[in-house]
Amino acid sequence: MNCIETYERVATACGEPLAVALENLSLDSGMTVNHSVWSKWRSGKRTPPPEVLRIINRTIACYVLRQNGFDALHEDDVLQGVADAFSPPVRQREPGSTAPQ
Repeated sequence: MNCIETYERVATACGEPLAVALENLSLDSGMTVNHSVWSKWRSGKRTPPPEVLRIINRTIACYVLRQNGFDALHEDDVLQGVADAFSPPVRQREPGSTAPQ
């Protein structure tokens, strides 16, 4: 299982539809994440940008840590550190550009 499959499983574990999870991911990342984009990531045809991977990894880290007895919801710095450790660097932007490269 990879991080995309794991995020999908974690984000829908409480019965929430994937569409709602993807809408939340869009809001959190500021990028459009719909079923079309998600299916390309799931199939390996595309890779999520680092900003989205950070959110995915943070969600997965919170779930895994909570499943193992660590109340990660109250340890924001720890969660961010774990997510950062598993994420690529943030993309550098061209001067004047608003879109990731």
